[in-house]
Amino acid sequence: MIRIAPPDGGDSRRPARLIGGMLLATGVVAGAIVVGGALSSGVSYASWIAQSQIQPGTITVGDAALSSTQSFSAAAWSNLLPGESVRRPFTVHNGGTVALTLSVSATTTSGDYEIRVVPGACGATALGGAAITSTPASLGTIAAGGDATECLEVRLSTGAQPGTTTSITATVTGSQVTG
Repeated sequence: MIRIAPPDGGDSRRPARLIGGMLLATGVVAGAIVVGGALSSGVSYASWIAQSQIQPGTITVGDAALSSTQSFSAAAWSNLLPGESVRRPFTVHNGGTVALTLSVSATTTSGDYEIRVVPGACGATALGGAAITSTPASLGTIAAGGDATECLEVRLSTGAQPGTTTSITATVTGSQVTG
């Protein structure tokens, strides 16, 4: 076996070690590039887990019970002339155990009548605002066990023909106050 020594008299395995070191360095650089690219693209390989116990609370069940004992006679609304109106108060009672937000809607069998309802007592003048036959009106909030006075107005529109009649239904709705 003939062995040729490098010209500087060094170890003949040196080129192999040099190549191995270069491959190792290249692998480290390539790995750093892959990890750096993954981190800069928003990818994370960490897993975070957190736990917390929630203490049980108390849930109380309530009920809502709206009523109105007011009834109106047809005589209160008869003989209206076009443009005239009649107002009558009525009381809503919340017999339930939760506060309620009240709203009211109304329907008529004739388009010649306008219905308005506002919270509070009725005054001597006609009520303003839009008729509720097309848009429900808010009546505020009523406490549990409380009463609220409301004012109902029926107005005959100015273009109505004599002898026009209608049936009126006003519906008061209560929604539980949350919070």
